[in-house]
Amino acid sequence: MSSTPSFDSNVRLAAPLKVGLVGAGYITQWHAAAIKQHPDAQLVAIADVNVSAAKQAAESFGIANHFASVDAMLDAGGLDVVHVLVPPDVHAAVASQCIAAGVNVFLEKPMATSSLECGEVIAMAERHGVRLGVNHNFLFSPVYEDLRRCVESGKVGRIDAIDIAWNKPLPQLSSGPYSIWMLRESANLLLELGPHIVSPVLDLASFPEQVTGIATHPIALPHGRTMMRNWAFSMTAGRIAVQTRLSLGSGMSEFSIHVRGSHGSATADIEDNTFTLHRATRYSIDFDRYHRLKRTSRDLHRQAKSGLRRYIGSKLGLAKHGNPYGESIANAIADFYQSLLSGTPVSDRLSGAWGQSAIALCEQLDRCVITPEPDKDGDHNLDLAAGSRSEPAKPDRSSNRNDRVTTNSGTTNSGTTDSGTTDSGTMNGAVQRSGKPCLVFGGSGFIGQALVRRLTEQGRSVRCCVRRPDDVPDSLRHPLVELVRGDMTNVDDVTKVLPGVEGVFHLARGVGKTWQDYLTLDIHPTQQLAKQCARGGVGRLVYTSSIDAYYAGAQAGTITESTPLDPRIEARNLYARSKAVIEDDLNQRHRDEGLDVVITRPGIVIGRGGSPFHWGIGMWTGESFCQIWGDGNHKLPLVLVDDVADGLIAAMDQPGIQGESFNFVADPVLTAREYLDELQRVSNICIDMKPTRIWHFYLNDLAKWMVKTAVRHPERRKPSYHDWESRTQKATFDCSRSKQILRWQPQSDRQSMIRRGIEDAIEVSMA
Repeated sequence: MSSTPSFDSNVRLAAPLKVGLVGAGYITQWHAAAIKQHPDAQLVAIADVNVSAAKQAAESFGIANHFASVDAMLDAGGLDVVHVLVPPDVHAAVASQCIAAGVNVFLEKPMATSSLECGEVIAMAERHGVRLGVNHNFLFSPVYEDLRRCVESGKVGRIDAIDIAWNKPLPQLSSGPYSIWMLRESANLLLELGPHIVSPVLDLASFPEQVTGIATHPIALPHGRTMMRNWAFSMTAGRIAVQTRLSLGSGMSEFSIHVRGSHGSATADIEDNTFTLHRATRYSIDFDRYHRLKRTSRDLHRQAKSGLRRYIGSKLGLAKHGNPYGESIANAIADFYQSLLSGTPVSDRLSGAWGQSAIALCEQLDRCVITPEPDKDGDHNLDLAAGSRSEPAKPDRSSNRNDRVTTNSGTTNSGTTDSGTTDSGTMNGAVQRSGKPCLVFGGSGFIGQALVRRLTEQGRSVRCCVRRPDDVPDSLRHPLVELVRGDMTNVDDVTKVLPGVEGVFHLARGVGKTWQDYLTLDIHPTQQLAKQCARGGVGRLVYTSSIDAYYAGAQAGTITESTPLDPRIEARNLYARSKAVIEDDLNQRHRDEGLDVVITRPGIVIGRGGSPFHWGIGMWTGESFCQIWGDGNHKLPLVLVDDVADGLIAAMDQPGIQGESFNFVADPVLTAREYLDELQRVSNICIDMKPTRIWHFYLNDLAKWMVKTAVRHPERRKPSYHDWESRTQKATFDCSRSKQILRWQPQSDRQSMIRRGIEDAIEVSMA
């Protein structure tokens, strides 16, 4: 690395600022978009240890250079500022690297993993004379700025109380990845999300003198740790009472900051991007209430229209920001860049000292929180003794924990032989079979988990190729399951896991926004796998396709395995096209290379472990509004996930069926309307269902396409009425061939389908 130059934090930098990014994850797209729109900044480099991710981000945002390490990017030189967008546990290390190179740093929150680390980074920035900014982006949200100005102007008077609610689903709690830093310890969860609720407190009040808190509703994660779903804190900051809460379960997303003062109250609804102010009018109490509500209604209506105009304007290229989240990040970045260009100090809300205070307060929240233990009736008992804090008991997984994990660096065993099977005995009542394991790609998915469970119930050993062994669900933590770290898109990883297996189940699927994404993540990896399987020695390849590869609209009639795939597949959605391309390739390899392959096509799969809010039923907005594909009066091609797993195993075991395909659909018993009626009954959730004509979906899609075409959006794709109409699933599926040849016996009893397909799914999803 080049020698460290001498810098002065008051020096004005010349425009355009040369900007680099470290990290190519989700947050990067927001930073990159904001930088690209800044008139005095130029995005010139990106670095990530995942070189393919860095390359893809560079291509997406027109970044000239991508690197595999921070050192390489810094050695290339020419950077004025680096945005650090990596996991929090390496924030301090990466920031220190950049500071040592004399480059200004803009850090995502949380600034670091401890206030001590924060102090070290601040001191280092001061020694090297560079500017350090920490992004608490919601403090730059337009509606929060309105709230802030309202408080500063005295419109609410002396502040008496602040209430902050962060109620947002945290998908990682239910679907992983579980090995990420945020979910390694409960304190990490507070350090990750806490800055959102403590930074407004520090801005509107001061550092609290007293803090009490409670955390409830534990969630046991597959890696053995327990996280809490709900947190509530009470604080005292001078004369101001502060109440904050975090709720991470499923439901409507809410983030609001309410301030009550001696002369009024105000609310910044960050999630809905609205601001409201309540002050007394000149009228008597009843008329005062009328006029205040009328004014509030008028203001909200105006803000709603303004937000919609900005969104449409952004799609037409007439406005910079259509999303309030993106706008808040852009505003924070612009404020930091202004300090660089003007040679003025970084504003308080972005300063390292502010970031350190936010972490110090999060640490205090963690120290004070009380975790009640549930009693035998499920109620919570609180130990309110001063300083008390009980840790949630971790579940005992000793009887269901797979301690055999193969990684790139070797294998560790506990209670298993080298083949990954127990030495003797039975498993779940089935005599354990000797022999080679079945290899499963996609074992951590919905159908994959059911398949692995069925295989182990039969006493068969399984090898699963997974990206993160620590993140796998409980169904894969079994003595008969061998976890191998690998990625199906990596040819070397596939080569490593194939030897010594009796057959391969391919249930993995790559998804993306473009056809190139499907080629890279789905089609090409499957072709590589098939090529290696065709060389012999790995048994049969059972590929899981989908009935979506058929046309299943009103003109489809009865579909059997002899029915050709959709002849107009080019007009279908990318997922259906990808499945059809893969099927054609596998069949060709069977004919030309003798590949032992069997293709299966499940219908709309439901059951325990899957979302009951299935898009095979209709288009969902959250979990409370469903637009049914069509009138919703015809029976749907539903099938239970356990029945699909049984069919997959039969497709692997049945001799003499190489090159054949089988559809897995149960006898139809429920329409979309009936499914939603049962879902409401079971879940006790009111679901607004709207049968929707297909032309409505098509015209809406057509309007979006016209806008994208006008602005030359790179992901524009002409809509297809044929594709939308196929989603009605009005075809009838005749699966008698699967029943005869594979002896497949799916559950087709209406009550059993409701109980196992809907009730069991709701039980798990709402646990």
